[in-house]
Amino acid sequence: MIAVPWAMLCACIWFHPVKGNLRPGSRFVASLSPLMQTGLRWYAAIFLQLFVLVGAVIAPLMLLYWR
Repeated sequence: MIAVPWAMLCACIWFHPVKGNLRPGSRFVASLSPLMQTGLRWYAAIFLQLFVLVGAVIAPLMLLYWR
């Protein structure tokens, strides 16, 4: 119940085009090379997809079968 809204909040904070933490001009990411910036964004995107998958699909199914 909490995983999907949390992932949506993280996506908004990380990937916002103007104020996002992972945009090219942000203080943290700007110091990295362009290849590292791209890798970090890919890692964050894949992590969020897996987080939503586990939180919204796999965990509820496991809870149903473990009763």
